[in-house]
Amino acid sequence: MKNFKNLLLAGATALATVVAPTMNVFAQEVTGTTEPTSATTDVKYLVEDSYKWSIHPEIDFGKNAGINQHVAKEGNNVQVTENIIPEGKKLNIKVAGSGDAGAFTITNGGTEVLAYHANNGGAEDIAVNGDVLNVNSGTNTGATTMKFTLDTTTKAAEVAGHYNGTLTYTASIINQ
Repeated sequence: MKNFKNLLLAGATALATVVAPTMNVFAQEVTGTTEPTSATTDVKYLVEDSYKWSIHPEIDFGKNAGINQHVAKEGNNVQVTENIIPEGKKLNIKVAGSGDAGAFTITNGGTEVLAYHANNGGAEDIAVNGDVLNVNSGTNTGATTMKFTLDTTTKAAEVAGHYNGTLTYTASIINQ
């Protein structure tokens, strides 16, 4: 049994010795004489145009705010975490609601429609398909904090129901 182990170990060592020199198959071998020799090798680097961004998961205005109220929800982040785009371009993120013509509205599934406003910290609210965030080429990250304000009904009473809608953010690369 001891001889078998030694034989097995010797075989494995011989195999490793034979295989080891063949593992470096990609090396260039250069043979010289008394004259100078040269060889070339490729140098590579890849940069792919790409960007990554994220938005907040939802906006919940709560419940039963009452009539003629303005309910604000702040701290809704839109963030660019990677921005590798061509020089002279910018990553532009816009937003629209799910109401008629992209209006910022929610509905209770019936005829009752409530409007809300979107703001990214500017003096004015964002228009439908308005700019949320612009990140220029050469700038790898960017962020803005959105604030949404719901205008409750101006009727004599709130109309019951589950109000729903969506926001659609769209990112595209445009000229600076």
